Amino acid sequence: MVSNRIDIEQELKVFDNMPPSARIWLWQAERPMSAEQITQIKRELNQFLPHWNAHNIALKAKGDVVLQRFVVVALDEAGSHAASGCSMDTLTQAIQGISDRVGIDLLGRTHFYCVVQDDIRSIHMNELSKAKANGIIDENTLVFNALVKNKGELYDQWLIPIKDSWHRRFL
Repeated sequence: MVSNRIDIEQELKVFDNMPPSARIWLWQAERPMSAEQITQIKRELNQFLPHWNAHNIALKAKGDVVLQRFVVVALDEAGSHAASGCSMDTLTQAIQGISDRVGIDLLGRTHFYCVVQDDIRSIHMNELSKAKANGIIDENTLVFNALVKNKGELYDQWLIPIKDSWHRRFL
């Protein structure tokens, strides 16, 4: 399912027209989303994002559900306007509302997501060292880096080996 970058790039096609500098926000789900949940999230993003603004200036943004686990929003700040504190709060509130309506926690930050046997696994941050000790993961296991800031980083640094990520401190 997720064994190479080509899979990731295919999943990120919706962002092709965004510049590498486009700002990125990521939310993660502890379990794969159902087709119904994905459809609802996409529908709600498509309703919200065209009306998202900063100081009454429309923001050029796109959003999608990626790999049945991640909600990604990209904002072309160079092509529209920079996000303000209020607009970021509005986005977070929108995601919280979507999360509540679809019945999946998108705002939790205690799980890490890695590729194990070509599948995405959710591992609680307190269980990462145990997963390593049990041979489930190792330093070369690919992990999703939720700290990427822009589209360029999303393509190049989102899925990286644990040994090259900030997650290694939990091993």
